Amino acid sequence: MRLNTLLASIATLALGLSAGLADASTFVVYAPGLDATTAAATAQAEIGSGDIRVAGPIADWIGVADDIPVVVGATSVLRCEEEPRKRPLKGYLIGIENAMADMSYRDAIRDIDSVIGKLPCLAEMATVDDIYTLFFLQGVAKFFEADKPGAEAAFARAAAIAPGREWPDDWPPTPQPSYLEALRKVNASPPADLVVELDGTVLHNGVASDGSPRMLAGGHLLWFPATESGMFIEVPAREALPDQGVLVTTAGQLRTGLMAGESKFAPWLETVAVAEGWDDIVLVSTVGAVRYQNGEFTALGMTSKKLAAKARRQAKESKKLGTMPIVGLAVLGVGAAVTGGGLALNLSAYQSGIPKIGETLAPREEYEAKVLQNKLGMGLIIGGGATVAAGAIVTIIGLSIPDEPLAVTPWFVSDGETVAFGISGRLP
Repeated sequence: MRLNTLLASIATLALGLSAGLADASTFVVYAPGLDATTAAATAQAEIGSGDIRVAGPIADWIGVADDIPVVVGATSVLRCEEEPRKRPLKGYLIGIENAMADMSYRDAIRDIDSVIGKLPCLAEMATVDDIYTLFFLQGVAKFFEADKPGAEAAFARAAAIAPGREWPDDWPPTPQPSYLEALRKVNASPPADLVVELDGTVLHNGVASDGSPRMLAGGHLLWFPATESGMFIEVPAREALPDQGVLVTTAGQLRTGLMAGESKFAPWLETVAVAEGWDDIVLVSTVGAVRYQNGEFTALGMTSKKLAAKARRQAKESKKLGTMPIVGLAVLGVGAAVTGGGLALNLSAYQSGIPKIGETLAPREEYEAKVLQNKLGMGLIIGGGATVAAGAIVTIIGLSIPDEPLAVTPWFVSDGETVAFGISGRLP
């Protein structure tokens, strides 16, 4: 008996250890151009010791071609997996409404579930009224079938589609409290933004998206005319959404962004990680690897060095305003313009400030304003002259070192009473 107990304890411990090892595993997904062996070796080299498990190509997890729209931020996505139907959703509602009129609520629920399953394929010709009515009828039918939670869930979907609608007068008021409670819960969370990173129009619940926040918690129907594809998505309450709201992009942009560790795509990867039970993910591409843990991306080892080097190159390129002689001449021109402006300001103040014979002396306030104008003009002359000198120096240096780039730019600020200007940058 003791032996059996001991064996059982050992087995339990072994199972616990195995679960612990599984939890501690690092799962690897990889980009096109790599194979599983290379991806695993790269991940192992980057993170050192650990249990490496290859989960497959990132394209398999995304599951659609690069030009097909994908959604980041939704908790579930139902796609049209067949040819879109060139038929209005209203045509399907006729049979459902007949079943409701006959109080055949089970038949109505069955038909509604069937239509919801093909809803993404009906998105092209669906209207707000049709989508709202579909879920409203589902709520009523489930209420009269004594499924109050199901009724409230359906009413919540209807409210997310059209949050301002009151209970219709032509329906019995019995389910109204459930409807109003669902409406209250949906409106308690503010709508999220729908961010579209696609070319062309996007129909959101039958209406062309204009970028305004309309994503209330619940179901939403999207149609993409450019690719003739539709999807029905579930959006969580606002506090569970990323700051960006709901992002619509292409599968290709999603794949590239994930491999680069762009934070705006993290919610998509988090959804996969939660569904698969992954705590540690390494994404390997031909340029290196990034790691995803606790909702954040981190560039690994050589990858971070490569990214830093790339950033430095981009910063260096952005600072190349031209070869030194050209920049020197440009700075010289700026200085000449400033000097000319200061000279004109100074002469104007001087001429208008001198009393003319037979004229009344100007008020003291006007005279002091002319004095200030004169000083400002003098400051511009001095500063402009200094800038001209700096431009000349840069030009001379550039002529002596013609192949070296120069990172330099003139600047000018004024608050109406004081002026500051100069040049900033670095010599080669």
